[in-house]
This record gives sequence, C-alpha cells and structure tokens, in this order.
Amino acid sequence: HSDTLARQPGAVKPAVGGAWRINFSRVERKGEVNWVWRPQVVWEPRRRRYEGKVNMHLPDAWGLVKFAPHAAADAGETTLPADS
Repeated sequence: HSDTLARQPGAVKPAVGGAWRINFSRVERKGEVNWVWRPQVVWEPRRRRYEGKVNMHLPDAWGLVKFAPHAAADAGETTLPADS
C-alpha cells in the first residue's frame, strides 16, 4: 500500500535484504478471558524472566519476514539467513 507508506514517518518500502516485524496473531474474547493460539513471549524486566503475554502491541515478540530476491524462491531455498 504505497499510499499508506507515504503517510508514515520513516517508512521504507520492502527491498531485497530488508526485514520487517510481522504479527499474525488473533485475539478473541471468550467470556472474561482474552484467548490466543499462543502468547507472545517477552522479557519482563521487573520479574527478571521471560513471560507469555496476551498483547498484540509487543512488536519485539513478533516474527520477522525477510525479503529475498525472486530467484531464491524459484530455487526452492527454505533456510533463512542469519539475523543481521
């Protein structure tokens, strides 16, 4: 959505070698409980441990989508490059 990117300060279009955080979570309200398929695991500094959180506003816990050249997809590569 080029019109959306144009309105975001510092937004960068997808480019080969780039990586974006992405979240495919779905939160449903089931009675008094927020239900998710899997909580996002994040560091809780006050408790000095990792904890599962039901909160879609924790981008550090999201996965990464890395943009590869079209040729890599055609070659059937399934491994991801190391985090940069």
